[in-house]
Amino acid sequence: MLVTCDAKDGCKKEFDLDRFEVEKLGNGIEKTYFKCPHCGKEYIAFYTDKDIRMKQFRIRKLTSLKKINKLKKEIGNDMDNLRKRVEASTK
Repeated sequence: MLVTCDAKDGCKKEFDLDRFEVEKLGNGIEKTYFKCPHCGKEYIAFYTDKDIRMKQFRIRKLTSLKKINKLKKEIGNDMDNLRKRVEASTK
């Protein structure tokens, strides 16, 4: 995937993104991110914890679209809340 480093303090250069990195933050929380290979700017894709990963696993096993959409909405809310918690604790 072609990506442009477009953050305020980014270098504005394009690069191919072929994989994400995962960093374990403790307490079962993982940060999924990538970095610009030119300037090192970090872009956080999302955070997950054990509960979110379990819901993602359940989605892969489901066949009911209604149940899948419900779990996707829950996961989105969980990820938003987790991001707020993680980023508030690192400031």
